[in-house]
Amino acid sequence: MTEPNRAPLPHDFHPEVPAFTVVSDDLAPGAVLGDA
Repeated sequence: MTEPNRAPLPHDFHPEVPAFTVVSDDLAPGAVLGDA
């Protein structure tokens, strides 16, 4: 079975970007956020 012809995904044409790391003193991995 073959896949139907379809337009390419637009994200395939975006340039690659460097990786980045997010750091916060207010949040911890897996922590539950309080009510707003």
